[in-house]
Amino acid sequence: MKPAVYAALVLGLAPLQATLTHYLGIAGIRPDFCLIAACLIGFRGGAWEGVGMGMALGLGQDILSAGGWGVNLATKGLAGLLAGLAGRQMTGVTPATLLATLATLSAAAGLVSLLTMAPEIGWAERLGALPRILLPETAINTVLGGGLYWLLELRKPGDPRLSRGLVGFLR
Repeated sequence: MKPAVYAALVLGLAPLQATLTHYLGIAGIRPDFCLIAACLIGFRGGAWEGVGMGMALGLGQDILSAGGWGVNLATKGLAGLLAGLAGRQMTGVTPATLLATLATLSAAAGLVSLLTMAPEIGWAERLGALPRILLPETAINTVLGGGLYWLLELRKPGDPRLSRGLVGFLR
């Protein structure tokens, strides 16, 4: 089942993001589904699965984007690797550590993209994009990633938090 899900993600997520987020975005702020997927796969599957899927998803994004080639490949792969390492170093991933890791990785990937994707943009415009684009995009990625992780955790059989819903998961 896992190889089929991973293949579907690699083949479908980057095209979905390239088309769907254009309509979902508000004021140029769009969630990065590939980054979220790479982080969640890293958390749940480990560093090797995270880096492999992150690089595959990043490659798909690089192929479909008009920006610099290789930036998404590197940032998504590194995000999956670091999420996998963070997930394995903790005995249990708590919502606070998950959200903090997602926020940090999203902000770092967004900053790398901002600094490398458009060389013709001046530094004043780049600094202006931090509060206008990077911080809201980081917040969106963090909330979506946390929500998806919570939904995936609900699928674990025998989890006592299932009967308490979202409140039980957050404790």
